[in-house]
Amino acid sequence: MALETTINQRVKRFFESKKISQKLFSEVTGYDEKSISNIVNDKTQYPKADFFQAFAIHYPEINLRWLLIGEGEMEGEPGAFPVVAMEPQERASYKPAQVKSVEQLAEANANLVGMLKDCMEEKERLRKGEK
Repeated sequence: MALETTINQRVKRFFESKKISQKLFSEVTGYDEKSISNIVNDKTQYPKADFFQAFAIHYPEINLRWLLIGEGEMEGEPGAFPVVAMEPQERASYKPAQVKSVEQLAEANANLVGMLKDCMEEKERLRKGEK
């Protein structure tokens, strides 16, 4: 399966569509501005999982599957963490670094969802006056 666009091109497209500068993304997410520049300017071909985590946390409207592999629409349901799973034959069409990034992102998403559930449970306990 040949990708029509690269992660770098999709990041640029998202920034342009939302009128987000590299500096603003850095300020909002805390992600290093130089690293963002390297991604946008094609110097970093495969961003690390924490880059995608920054997107998931601060721009929940982005469809992470679109960002990672170019499938679907740029924006998904707000707050949704799309399932990032690949069948063995699909995995074979990607470079190891792409697969590793997807696996790291899936793990990070699972962690974030777990933390969110914990926070919601704690909020409910506090609301009920429980300790």
